[in-house]
Amino acid sequence: MPRIAQLIGRARSTLSRPSVLVRLALVMVVAIFLVRPLVSRVGEAAEKLEAVDPWLTALGFLFQVASLLCYSVMTKRALGDERDDIGLGRLFRIQLVSRAVSSTVPGGVAAGPAAGFRLMANAGISGRNASASLASASVTSAFVLNLLLWAALIISVPVYGFNAIYAAAAS
Repeated sequence: MPRIAQLIGRARSTLSRPSVLVRLALVMVVAIFLVRPLVSRVGEAAEKLEAVDPWLTALGFLFQVASLLCYSVMTKRALGDERDDIGLGRLFRIQLVSRAVSSTVPGGVAAGPAAGFRLMANAGISGRNASASLASASVTSAFVLNLLLWAALIISVPVYGFNAIYAAAAS
């Protein structure tokens, strides 16, 4: 019995400390003002998900796979004399891991290419060729994306008129 009394006494003294009360108040504020509005929107999000066309989702998935496959082919072509040392399937998996790391890890813009470089080096590609192929594939990808952006702007401005968002997207 004295043991339980000691534990209750410790709990009371711990709860009476200002830092614990401040933390408890912060948790309550976060729960009331941040979590509760998010939970109330779950039903709305579920309704929006029900409205998603599964065929368009599948088509988007196939386009993403095709994009990664093209990126893998571009990387393989840039490997030069070591192009035959690695298969396209393995390069596809390396690109997939690199994109996954870039999208999920904080600071992934730097971590994704580093993961790709390490995986290519583990596959037997020299560091010089791995870095050159990854860099050239990235530059080519950026060039093509900019080309698509400017083509869309050239088409969109005469049809819909100028919008300030276009200037922000182009810069």
